[in-house]
Amino acid sequence: MRWLSEICVLLRCDELINSNYRLHQITRGQFSLLKPYQAPELVQAHTSVHTAVSVASRHLPVADNKRTHVPHRSSPVPSEPLPVDSSTRPLKRRRQGKSDSQAEIRQGEAQQRHDAHQPSLLSAYRLFQHFLQTAKPTEAALHNTDTSSLQCHPAEDSSMQQTDTLDLLALHELKYTLHPKFSFVAKEGTHEVPVNLFDNLICNDGDQEQIGDAFGHTVVIPAQAAFLLSDIKKLSPLLTAAERQLGFHCIVLDPPWENKSAKRGSKYPTLPSRNLKGIPLQKLMRADGCLVALWVTNRERHHRFIHEELLPHWGLNHVATWFWLKVTDSGELVSPLEVAHRRPYEVLMLLQPLGTSPHQLLSPAASTATNKASAVKPADLSIHTNGEGAQPAFHATPPPPDGLVMVAVPGEHSRKPQLAQLLQPYLLAKASCLEMFARELTAGWTSWGNQVLHFQQEKFFRAPAVGQPKQCAAIDQYIFHS
Repeated sequence: MRWLSEICVLLRCDELINSNYRLHQITRGQFSLLKPYQAPELVQAHTSVHTAVSVASRHLPVADNKRTHVPHRSSPVPSEPLPVDSSTRPLKRRRQGKSDSQAEIRQGEAQQRHDAHQPSLLSAYRLFQHFLQTAKPTEAALHNTDTSSLQCHPAEDSSMQQTDTLDLLALHELKYTLHPKFSFVAKEGTHEVPVNLFDNLICNDGDQEQIGDAFGHTVVIPAQAAFLLSDIKKLSPLLTAAERQLGFHCIVLDPPWENKSAKRGSKYPTLPSRNLKGIPLQKLMRADGCLVALWVTNRERHHRFIHEELLPHWGLNHVATWFWLKVTDSGELVSPLEVAHRRPYEVLMLLQPLGTSPHQLLSPAASTATNKASAVKPADLSIHTNGEGAQPAFHATPPPPDGLVMVAVPGEHSRKPQLAQLLQPYLLAKASCLEMFARELTAGWTSWGNQVLHFQQEKFFRAPAVGQPKQCAAIDQYIFHS
């Protein structure tokens, strides 16, 4: 993690993940993109089509601040109406007019939102390009290239690792038939007492990662990490843990928003937006303050749902917006900033409870402090009890800055950069943190999701050779003890 300015930071995603482990590191290539998503000739064709349509649309009676509906390139509008066979006429006619008008309004709102973000994104990208041109090759590398501290050996059967994959979604459908179990593996190779893999909160209480057996598959569990593998209807173990520790100081959510790309590629199951209101977030947040980070796509329908329905339902207030600017291995944007259907960035909304008073989160000194994120230090936790279970009193933390841009190479579809180190300055030193809809674990955090062990499988790691432990001081910086 390297700060390029007060509101621009370069993230090496593999480096962030490796800091969770003492004895392992992830295999190379998990965060790599050799070329942009869209070929240049397609971008030029897309731009020329929109240019031609925009010129033609000047003669159409369109209201101000609304974008004209553009037909798809593969379905051009015919010059003459085609004959229609009455025998093949659909039973229901598609409603037009109102739906098209709503789509134009949403497109206009999305464009206005993008236009507001574009200057800061362009500024961050220029800083990033300047850094690549002036920094040393080792400093400008977008991946972690330091392997001197860990001499890893390849797997004995790499072909088996590629095919022997733990399909958690399929296993969930058969959990009542197969009754899959999980157990930690001791150093001697013996297994501890197995427990139910699904609908059960499992924790590694050790100070370094442990090897686990999940239904016959080897997984790596970071230090002080807990996980709940379940669907959205089985959150009771998580609610019990939250009640026991008086809630979480930080909650990160990465919902599988509905989008055409995920549905078309069948990369992961999506969740209807309205189902998010079923998450009892208020029971998971601490009453004395909680920082919520919500990932959201650029689809305007999702933004409208969040502001009009989800935030009022959860009782949250939008306090800051961060951006993940996606680049290739060579430093190019993954797609042009002007292409509306696939922006090269994603949005992270930072939220706080509506009923939280400013003095509950910030002291007078912190409230007047600057938002220079690169210089912010985590606050210390001072516990004072009266012997009757009194709430701990703690020093305040600074507010997160608005408009922070994270520059990073993307991983597998929808895999986000880990935020533990980035959010740490705005949390208590011993904060309890939760990630929802997670597909990997973080040291010191609790994670929930129906694929929470996906990237913890052995095939995603390189094990150390005997007598070559990995020395990683960064892990101690964010192992939070509840």
